[in-house]
Amino acid sequence: MRLAFDDQHPGLEVVPELEVLLGPQPAVSELGLIETQIRLRSLLVGMVRQIAAAEHPLVLFLDDLQWADQPSLEFIGALLEESDLNGLMLIGAYRDNEVDAAHPLMRLLRPLRQPTAPGTGEPPTVLHLDNLTVVDLTDLLSDMLHTPSGAVQPLAAALYAKTEGNIFFAVEYLNALIGKEPYSPMPKADCGAGTRRLSWPGR
Repeated sequence: MRLAFDDQHPGLEVVPELEVLLGPQPAVSELGLIETQIRLRSLLVGMVRQIAAAEHPLVLFLDDLQWADQPSLEFIGALLEESDLNGLMLIGAYRDNEVDAAHPLMRLLRPLRQPTAPGTGEPPTVLHLDNLTVVDLTDLLSDMLHTPSGAVQPLAAALYAKTEGNIFFAVEYLNALIGKEPYSPMPKADCGAGTRRLSWPGR
């Protein structure tokens, strides 16, 4: 790990726990704002290079990239430019309805979607996740509540009307209801013998 720091240890300012592994370190020289960001970005890329390898691969999942700040996006870009960085899988998720063509994330991704993406020779895999349908919600509820599909179809339709199939809102809304008695799941062993009536509170 010492090679990743190149005798400078600004990472201790970001992750003080590293001192447990590295021991006490000398203070780093003070730089300007831009130079400090460049140094920290180089440090983080170096750490990833030390950790990721073919024999022990590293998977980084970065969520909500639509909210990522510019230094974070520049760090991602720096990782993508490391063509010889083996053993790293980078997975990013973002809400495409919250970004436009001028968004910094789109400026980062646009070159990667070209046929000759840096370091790969081909564009990265893009998975577009649509909102859930009523059928999807029915299957989800049937699995979560251990209840036959027919018994949860009305609840699935009502949940879809409330959330339009947004998986985050659907699960959050369901979690708010799941602890109430009408929605308590039946034991799996009872699923074939009968069904517990599911209804909205007050009905």
